[in-house]
Amino acid sequence: MSRVMFTLLVSLAVVLFAGTALAGANIPINDNASLNLGYRVQALLINTDANLDNEGGLDTYRYFKVRRGRLRLGAKVGDRMTAFLQTDASNKDVQLIDAFINFKVSPWLQFIMGRNMAPASRQNLTSSGALMAIDRPGLAYKSLTWGMRALNRFSNTTASGTAAGGVTGSPDAVRDNGLTIFGSNALGGGGLKYYVGMYNGIQAGVDDKDRFTFRAQYNLWDAEAAYFQSSTYLGKKKTLALGVSYDTQKEVAANTFEVDKPYADYTYTTVDVFLELPSSNGNALTVEAAWMNLDMNDTGDFMNTQGSGFYGQAGYYLNSGWQPWVCYETFDSDAIADADGKKTGKFTQFRVGLTYFLEGQHANIKLGYESYKADQPFAASATETADTINTITLGFYTTY
Repeated sequence: MSRVMFTLLVSLAVVLFAGTALAGANIPINDNASLNLGYRVQALLINTDANLDNEGGLDTYRYFKVRRGRLRLGAKVGDRMTAFLQTDASNKDVQLIDAFINFKVSPWLQFIMGRNMAPASRQNLTSSGALMAIDRPGLAYKSLTWGMRALNRFSNTTASGTAAGGVTGSPDAVRDNGLTIFGSNALGGGGLKYYVGMYNGIQAGVDDKDRFTFRAQYNLWDAEAAYFQSSTYLGKKKTLALGVSYDTQKEVAANTFEVDKPYADYTYTTVDVFLELPSSNGNALTVEAAWMNLDMNDTGDFMNTQGSGFYGQAGYYLNSGWQPWVCYETFDSDAIADADGKKTGKFTQFRVGLTYFLEGQHANIKLGYESYKADQPFAASATETADTINTITLGFYTTY
């Protein structure tokens, strides 16, 4: 069945059955099987700086964008087997971005096979249906199939100089095809979960090289038991989470800089902390921070991509439905500094904004401001240079 035909059928089913349940459309098949239909839409108005005329200065650029436009289909057969399919129409073509089966032996042992999100970091496992800011921190995209890059303009464009040059990309961009072994259960007054995965990754060398990923996370107080988690729970959880991830693959890209290193290897390590602390009056403080390191085996073509970074974000949810939030991130690349001490790939980024939740995470409106500053100017002329991009974004979001 073509992807277009699949999308049309899912769209028809959503129209016919959308009123059957509050949390999506649940369709019983028999006593042991059912379908669940859902959607996700994020529409943005972006006002930003851009070098439109290539003359060194920045001009104001305003455009509308569908950041996410998704139809989702879940299936359950018995108590042990589930499946999930998700399409996305934010680009010109409709794509099938998720397709996996989950076989549950016990809470401590689940097998997830197909096209899915590899557990390379906490943000890689944070649902786009429960983000705190307009989008993820730009550093979240430093993992392998997310492009080994940083994003700016509220994670809508690749920041100049941060991407791994020469990388052909993954045929399953963002997600990866493979097998994840996942377990999650209560432990010691909190919750422990782990992920161990093997995936296709990016095949750039002459030999077959697998991608291996590991993640462990422990939560004090309330657990975050599911495979995916949120970046804010709007006061519905009291939890402190500590996590660590390790992601690696050999020969992910050709290296033209050094004869003795024909290919670049990839290792991505993250350490993260997350806190949600509700108050007795229904308000809640949310704080998240992470350190990351991307190692490309010190290959010359990728020194601007390789390096270490940090992000932190915090929000304060008010029981009236409002949540102000702030984000800061910085990355120091391993590129060689120029005569002025400037490095390609090095940057800082600051975001601040306000969200109004109409129906919790199911519907919200967000307004944000971002200032992205590159260490190395990315546009220059005889009279001026540019190293800072300012962006204001208004976003409407709904999901079930």
